[in-house]
Amino acid sequence: MFQVVQRRVSPLAARLHCADLATSLHDKLVLDRDDVVKVSEVDCSDPGSPDLETVVLIMREGRSSLLFRVEKRLADVTEDDLDGVADRVWELT
Repeated sequence: MFQVVQRRVSPLAARLHCADLATSLHDKLVLDRDDVVKVSEVDCSDPGSPDLETVVLIMREGRSSLLFRVEKRLADVTEDDLDGVADRVWELT
């Protein structure tokens, strides 16, 4: 018999990964110092989506905030995923 085990990361490791992803995306977008990128993992109830997904919020001075969903667990988000978010940001600005 096989048992499915979900990989769990410690809260500290998750916070550090969020900070690393946010810093990387901030740099990719060449944002101003006062602009903020926030990355977090949230529950997802959409059918066909993973139980958890990653949300990226970009807040820039004097502009509307932008919210992007990456349909992956935080631990599975890669630089390629961030490149995809950056491409979507460039399309909107």
